[in-house]
Amino acid sequence: MFIQVIHNITDTSLWSKRLADFEKQEPSADFTLHCSGTAADHTKAFCLWEAQSVNALQSMLDAATDGAAQNIYYTLDEKAPATRLPRSVVAT
Repeated sequence: MFIQVIHNITDTSLWSKRLADFEKQEPSADFTLHCSGTAADHTKAFCLWEAQSVNALQSMLDAATDGAAQNIYYTLDEKAPATRLPRSVVAT
């Protein structure tokens, strides 16, 4: 399933440190990060993951961003109007 995460960044310095630490690790093969981005003012970020469950992803990301962001998770309806996923992640 595809899971969108919105990160409301509460501590930009800690966020930068947490991201640097996270990028040094290889996430489990159970998780695939397809894209991510950060707002120009660094108050919000998003990421699009493929994972087996929201709970599994939430456990990993909440630990990785602890103290730096409040995270909102939701599964995507791939067939909903105006939903556009990168072609590389959509099964043909």
